[in-house]
Parts: sequence; structure tokens; C-alpha cells
Amino acid sequence: MKKDKKTKHLEFEFQANNSKRLKSWTKEISSSKLKDAGSVRIASRSSDDKKLDAFFDNLIRIEELADYIGVSQKTIRNWVAMRSIPFLRIGRKTFFRYEKISGWLQTKEFEPCL
Repeated sequence: MKKDKKTKHLEFEFQANNSKRLKSWTKEISSSKLKDAGSVRIASRSSDDKKLDAFFDNLIRIEELADYIGVSQKTIRNWVAMRSIPFLRIGRKTFFRYEKISGWLQTKEFEPCL
């Protein structure tokens, strides 16, 4: 099915208008007013926000844990799937706490039999 010249012209005009809108939205987002609003939000953080930041600072990801323990990422994911390792899910992401992992590792320690 061939498009006539008028249809092609209308499609081109539609694409150009959408491009202009996108550029204006991008300029609006990067404007100084929005940047200033973000800095005000950060400056007025409460102590609860600081506690939340400290909580997230103590979390590690699967990649970091695999390097820390010395096993593959797939092994960590298998342990998470079997629920044999303490973990925390936030959305679709999996995190681990240093304290919980060190406690869990101590339970895996065996004493030699004499």
C-alpha cells in the first residue's frame, strides 16, 4: 500500500512536533528550578532519612558477596532460591547485610575432630 505525499507530509510533521516536545521536556527537567528544588529536599533531611541511609550503606549486592566469600554469583543465587542464606529483597533486587552474613558464616564453621 503506497502512501500519498500528503500522508507522508503529515507523518513527518507529527514526528517533528513530537521531537520538539521531547526537547522542551528535556530542557524543563534540566532547568535550574528543578535542580534547586532537589537541593532543598536534600538539605531538609530528617534523622529518619539519615538512619535509612546508614541502613543502605551496610547492604551488599550479590556480586560483592560472591567476591567476599569466594564463590560464584550463581551459587549465591542458588542459596537465595533455597533460602539457605540470610538476604533482603527490595523490589526485584537482592541485598545482604554484613552482620547477618558474618553470623551465617560462623554457623558454617566446623571444628576439627580429634
